[in-house]
Amino acid sequence: MTATVVIIVSCTTDTNTRKVITQPFDDAKNKARKAIEETHRNLPRYMQTIANNQEHPVNAATDMIDNYIES
Repeated sequence: MTATVVIIVSCTTDTNTRKVITQPFDDAKNKARKAIEETHRNLPRYMQTIANNQEHPVNAATDMIDNYIES
């Protein structure tokens, strides 16, 4: 009877130890997934910003060419 109690306590301790060890890894994995999901949600906004920044020099060059030709 005593051996059975010791085995049950040992299994419970092993389970608790595993939980304590794996919990930080699970938390880190969840935080990384949330960060990646947030980046995916914001990607269209970043792409629009880049497109706008690239469009400005093109428009400026077009204006300069038009002004040069017209003058």
